[in-house]
Amino acid sequence: MFLGIFFLTVGIWGITSPYSWWLIGESWKTKDADGPSTFFKRSTSIIGIFFVVVGIIGIVDAFN
Repeated sequence: MFLGIFFLTVGIWGITSPYSWWLIGESWKTKDADGPSTFFKRSTSIIGIFFVVVGIIGIVDAFN
């Protein structure tokens, strides 16, 4: 259940704030740190949706 909550939290964070994901994980890798690309924002949101689904499945499975 705790893993499900973790996945749910990370997924919601990825959907709502892809810029913070870029800032923490990718900004230090480039000299021209202008901001995340459109592709990065979209892919982070898609991965966030996947994490939310996995988190919900984990939470529901813990109660069955």
